[in-house]
Amino acid sequence: MPSVKNVVLIGAGGNLGVAVLKEFLASPLLKVTVVSRPESTSVFPNGVRVIKTAYTLESLTAAFANQDAIISLVGTPGFAVQKTIIDAAVAAKVSRFFPSEYGSNTSSAQVIDLVPFLKAKAQTVEYLKSLEAENKISWTALVTGPFFDRGLTTGFLGFKLADKTVRLWDGGDSLFAATTLPSIGKALVSLVSKQEAFEKSRNQYVFISSHVTTQNDILKALKAATASSDGVEWTVSTNVDSQARVAEVKGQIAKGDFSSTVDLLLAATYGKSFKLGTFPEYWNELLELPNVDLDEAVNALL
Repeated sequence: MPSVKNVVLIGAGGNLGVAVLKEFLASPLLKVTVVSRPESTSVFPNGVRVIKTAYTLESLTAAFANQDAIISLVGTPGFAVQKTIIDAAVAAKVSRFFPSEYGSNTSSAQVIDLVPFLKAKAQTVEYLKSLEAENKISWTALVTGPFFDRGLTTGFLGFKLADKTVRLWDGGDSLFAATTLPSIGKALVSLVSKQEAFEKSRNQYVFISSHVTTQNDILKALKAATASSDGVEWTVSTNVDSQARVAEVKGQIAKGDFSSTVDLLLAATYGKSFKLGTFPEYWNELLELPNVDLDEAVNALL
């Protein structure tokens, strides 16, 4: 029997949310409700139960009635409202809350020190820990590294598919963990529907990955997948020194310029001296996540 039956997704209209909702709808064990703001223009598949509500304590508490788990998929602008969402979950006697993590390892003080804007995520978990101590609610924080598929196609991972250039960090040899959007959805489904996973993940950080790889490994796969397609060869546009770049960006921030803060996130992922891109353990086997071959994944994305 599943550990939970009724699950609420918040932020299901975003890039990650769409992929996660798809996996939950494929599960015959779970009943899914989507909660979104009244002004949201997101469109959901026919048959999905959608509750549109202002994100107030009272309205969210009503929306969470008879629910077993709340999964937050909100983006950065929504981090501040998570405390209200958690308070409503407690008021509605929800068993488990999943804060919006799905990225760098925010359980690491080194990561937070390097990327200060991730502190909001850590503060959300600290608040959950304070409630955990009073047995008011349990939590699970899913850490995935960057989104492999979206990160590759949008250029976030440093690869520009259109002109075949790559921005390498520290030579491109640093190992890092990354996860595809469907795998994140599958992991969340397993965490609420598999009894062993649900119990083991109580008040824990959970780490997964589709790939533990390097930029150079991805570049090799891209070269193989695009060979002879147009006669244009892949080239390295920039080779970033992560330590020097971090110092530069933090200097800019000190002057009020926040335009390059995403590079701190990339330094935490790729920086050879920081060694923060991989995780202490991986839950892939317990969560029954499929193995994803790097070459096959790159070919599928292209």
